[in-house]
Amino acid sequence: LVNASQQRQELLYRLLATNEGAERDTLFKKYATLVEPLFATHDRLDELTSTGSERAALKQALHSATQLGPVRDRVVQLVMQKNVPLASELLLRDGVRAHDEFQSSLSLVIDSKRAATLGAISQAGSAMRNALLLVAAVGMLVLVAGAWIASLVIRRIGRSETELHRAKEIAEVTLPSIADGVITLADDGPVESINTVAEEYTGWESEETRG
Repeated sequence: LVNASQQRQELLYRLLATNEGAERDTLFKKYATLVEPLFATHDRLDELTSTGSERAALKQALHSATQLGPVRDRVVQLVMQKNVPLASELLLRDGVRAHDEFQSSLSLVIDSKRAATLGAISQAGSAMRNALLLVAAVGMLVLVAGAWIASLVIRRIGRSETELHRAKEIAEVTLPSIADGVITLADDGPVESINTVAEEYTGWESEETRG
C-alpha cells in the first residue's frame, strides 16, 4: 500500500516536471490506472482487522485517503489543463501535507497489524507451553499411577508367597502329629511329604518318597 501510494505521488511530480504533451498523456494514463490502493483493498483489510487499535488505524487511513484523493486528482486536472503554476501551488499547499498524513496513517495500520500479529504469536506460544505442561503432568500422573499399581501387585504377590510358605510350615508341623498315615502329593503327581505313620505302613522313608 505504501509503495503504490508513493508511485502515485511520484507520477504527480513527473507530470508537473514535464513539458512534453505526449509524455504528459502517458503519465496521465498511468496515473488513472493506479486506483487508490487503500480503497481497492479496503474490504480485505477490514476482514483482517480484529483489534480495536487496528480498526482505529484503518479508519484514520481511510479518512486521510479521502482527503488526499481529491487533492491529487485536482492537481492532475490542472496539469492536463496546462495550468502548472496553480497545480504546483495546490500540491505544495495541500497535496504534500495530505500525502504525509496518509503515509503516517498507513504506517499506523502496519504497526497495529504487527502488534496484533506479535500478540497472537505470544498467545499461541503460551497455549503451546500450557499444552506441553499439561501433557507432562498427565504423563507424570500415569507414571506415578503405574508405579503405585506395580508396587501394589508386588506386595500382594509377596503376601501370597508368605501365606503359602506359612501354610506349608504348618502342614509340615501338623502331619507328623496325625495318628493316621498321611501322604501329600503335588498337583502333577510326585510325593511332597509323608508322615511317620505312613512311613511305617509303607516301609518307605520320607527322603525316599519325595519326587
